[in-house]
Amino acid sequence: MDISNLLSTNDFNQRSAAKAIVNKWEKTGLLEGLRTETEKAGMAQLLENQARQLVKEATSTNIVTGK
Repeated sequence: MDISNLLSTNDFNQRSAAKAIVNKWEKTGLLEGLRTETEKAGMAQLLENQARQLVKEATSTNIVTGK
């Protein structure tokens, strides 16, 4: 089995979700300097995962106060 087959996808929903995350994080400037779409998508997903984890931890420890 060719490993590149595991990495490529034809799933439209997955691709559109990746594009949406890249668009979101490009606005922050944190993807500047990345050359390929693959690099941008990977970094954007990493940033998205980190942001989710920070929010999860903050809410579970009651750090977030909006009251």
